[in-house]
Amino acid sequence: MVSLAVVTVLGVIMGVLSAYLYPTGRALYSIYQVGNNLGDVGTDGWKVLDDPVLKGCGAAAIYQPTGQVFLACSESLPGSYKWFPPFSRVHEQSAGNKDANIVVLDMKTSKPTLQNTKLHSPPPFSISVTPHPTNSSSLILMTLTSQRTIEIFSHTLTTTQFVHLETIPWDEIGLTRPGGIAAVGEKSFYVTDQALIGTNGRVVFRGEDGTTRVATEGLTYPTDIAASSTSIYVVDPSGPHVLIYERKQNNRLRLLETIEVPIWGEQISVDPESGAVYVSGIMDVVKAGRALLNKEQGTPFAVMKVVNNTAQDRYYGKKFKSKVVFADTSLSMYTHAAVGVHPSSSRSFISGNGVRVIDKVL
Repeated sequence: MVSLAVVTVLGVIMGVLSAYLYPTGRALYSIYQVGNNLGDVGTDGWKVLDDPVLKGCGAAAIYQPTGQVFLACSESLPGSYKWFPPFSRVHEQSAGNKDANIVVLDMKTSKPTLQNTKLHSPPPFSISVTPHPTNSSSLILMTLTSQRTIEIFSHTLTTTQFVHLETIPWDEIGLTRPGGIAAVGEKSFYVTDQALIGTNGRVVFRGEDGTTRVATEGLTYPTDIAASSTSIYVVDPSGPHVLIYERKQNNRLRLLETIEVPIWGEQISVDPESGAVYVSGIMDVVKAGRALLNKEQGTPFAVMKVVNNTAQDRYYGKKFKSKVVFADTSLSMYTHAAVGVHPSSSRSFISGNGVRVIDKVL
């Protein structure tokens, strides 16, 4: 005869699993419907950069004023958390203590140039850059590292100099499982924090004076975040959707748009000229699930682009449309693969399993 204690324990376990799997399962089914029969899309015209230093590059951020891409790299790929819930609750990798490299890629030259710079910090799984608020010849670079810290640097353009400004432990600002960071000042940023159960995910703002506040909450798995001058963009694949927020004067966020995007998104970026949103991640959930359960490093990869809808159905409430602009069924990208565009040079890049560039805006 089963005791009441055993029944209670089983009930709690089932409740926890339901909390994990319900939003995940709903999102997976939505993505599966679109991505199950997806073939190769937009694979022609890419140049694969074969420099060995690029093999371990994953997360990336583009600095639009100069066209430089800052890639987070290491000798082996960053051993960050496996981001795909609920597997991320089971598999955690140790990143070790080797210093990370920042590889700087110049998108404006006909042949991108590489500059290898030691950061003297653990491997990052999210990276963000923003103009220095008081020095036009410098920028601010921030990283989320697998050693549970946020690292802040200043970088003088046209040099290899990175000056470390601050180390912030996750625990110090109340983070449990951050996904992405968006720098907005010398020491201020927005960072996503994923839910342990249910919709406890949130975006946290940290100000120049070191104070923190919850900018918005009610999310589930906010995996990445990007910032423009007035807006904040968050990808939460449990929807699966992209959330666009207005950045208020007190740095809290007001939700403007919720856009369904059928991809398990990991990285998000924004075209500063057109306002197009790019989400990189996986669409073949069957292959991806098999790869993660087998603890393989690579997962199938795709990029979706979200733009304003100019078709007639915009009058019926469909304000945005999304489409796949890149998918390669034979390509296994590593987690934290990123995509970005540089409109002034008409170029785009994809990082992850090496780096690819193409002479057009995706």
